[in-house]
Amino acid sequence: MQKEGLDKEYSSMNFLVHNRKPLLFLALLFYLYFRGIGDHGLLDPIEGVNASVPLTMLAGGGGFVPRVGNALCAGKAMGTWWLSAVSLGLLGWGEFSVRFWPALAGLGMTLAAVLAVKPAGTSFRTRRCWLTASVSAGTTLGFAVSQIASSHALYACCMGFVMAAFVRIGNQPLSQREERGWILLAHAASLAAFIVHGPEGILLPWLALLFFSVMTGHSGTLTACMSWWPATVLSLAGTAGYLLLLWLQNPLLLRFMFYESPKFLAPDGKLVLAFLLMGTIPWPGFLIRAVWEAIPRDRDSFRSDWAGPDFFIVFWMFFFGLFALLMGDLLALGACVPALAALVGAAFDRWLEAEAPGDSPADVSPLQIAVALNILILTPLILAGIPLAVKGFPLLKGALLSLVPWGLFVMIFLFASWHYARRTREPEAWYRKMPKLARNGSVLVLLCLMPLAGVFDLAAVQGGIRPVGLTLRGAVSRGDTIIQYGVHRPSLFFYTLHDYVLLHSPQLPGVVSGEGIRDDTALHNLWRKKDRAFLLIRQDQRLASPLPDDVHSVAEAGGMLLLSNRSN
Repeated sequence: MQKEGLDKEYSSMNFLVHNRKPLLFLALLFYLYFRGIGDHGLLDPIEGVNASVPLTMLAGGGGFVPRVGNALCAGKAMGTWWLSAVSLGLLGWGEFSVRFWPALAGLGMTLAAVLAVKPAGTSFRTRRCWLTASVSAGTTLGFAVSQIASSHALYACCMGFVMAAFVRIGNQPLSQREERGWILLAHAASLAAFIVHGPEGILLPWLALLFFSVMTGHSGTLTACMSWWPATVLSLAGTAGYLLLLWLQNPLLLRFMFYESPKFLAPDGKLVLAFLLMGTIPWPGFLIRAVWEAIPRDRDSFRSDWAGPDFFIVFWMFFFGLFALLMGDLLALGACVPALAALVGAAFDRWLEAEAPGDSPADVSPLQIAVALNILILTPLILAGIPLAVKGFPLLKGALLSLVPWGLFVMIFLFASWHYARRTREPEAWYRKMPKLARNGSVLVLLCLMPLAGVFDLAAVQGGIRPVGLTLRGAVSRGDTIIQYGVHRPSLFFYTLHDYVLLHSPQLPGVVSGEGIRDDTALHNLWRKKDRAFLLIRQDQRLASPLPDDVHSVAEAGGMLLLSNRSN
């Protein structure tokens, strides 16, 4: 017995020693992705809706009636709301609970990208795996969607696993058992995306694979995925069962799937290109170089063996990126992140392998070209992009304390890239510098996430109403009235679990407003009541006519002012 215990202890220690780098990397990612997600208030409207709906379900509103209090919500992310309701019940009433699943999905996106490039029969300790993980984890867009309470990170995670399964099925030698496992993963992940995000989750991946097969003549993956009937039955039965469940519980939900959902970032013709470039930071030069190598040069190449995994990944990014732009939902571009990471990580590793001692110093390596492109793109983008971003999104003005250090970290990454990739007269010395570029560059990229996480904290402090909500949570009682004047903040319900009245408030896409009043006369009538009334209004906004009685200031946050008709 003692020997068995020692053997187990030795085996555990041996596992930790051999996998210390992946485990340390995973621990660092857990810290970076979960750090502070419960410290700052909700961003309206997208987080307010996606936090209030599951809270309403948990408070007895029913699991099949999406509401923000009494206001119906026309959304399709039922699975995301169910998961949030579970985390709210288990982890408590707070922002951490509703951001828990997106943060976990951010780590899932990294795992999916690694699975797509991991060579068969190798461990996760290979250079290709940790390079891909660094690209996925450190990409600005992927990190951003994982920090916001919405369905986008879960959708991107599911699409990443579908992409990884397609790549493994079509481009790596597999046994029948392994192939069936990846086929099952593809069907299960697409079904999960349908439940957590909407119909595009199960339609887009198969359409992308179908179009790629028709365009290139490589139909092996599609045939394999559709010919194994248990997995196909899983998709068909799961989809039909989910739709039947919604129809039996609340037929209106089937109509809600085609409504416009609240968006955090709507596409603007002037900002789309800048947003796409900012989303790929700090890897745009590497991405462009990898895409250039993956695209076939002529018509014959489309149907040759060259149109393999890299070109499929490029096609996948284009397909999902185009859909996100057409649907007007820029956060849906997060579905491209696992594919981006897989493409760049595999190309990065391939460029390092190509550089061997004895190569002519006059040759310009692909890695050096990628580094040069990265410097040329990111230097003006960071120097001009931060001021333009602050001008385009005034909310970021209060986040400069973290936005500027993030930009400085990116510039340090560019300088380090130049230092390690610059030309030297000794090919051997040059070759030794390349792995240092990969290793130290990855560390700098992960360090960029620390100030980037602070951007969300400070932006939420400037634009959130958490202090107001927490004040109201302790102040409101039965019979109190909460009025929003000229604003529509669904997060107010999340903090107070109290319905509100809207006055001159804008409509939110997908949210069918509950009780509302049109003119200030009704406000005056509410204000004169004996019951206590609270008024949420912008600090720079004026009422059409003054309030009739004494006004008492209760709280102030995020440019909002909370007033009351009573002093206590």
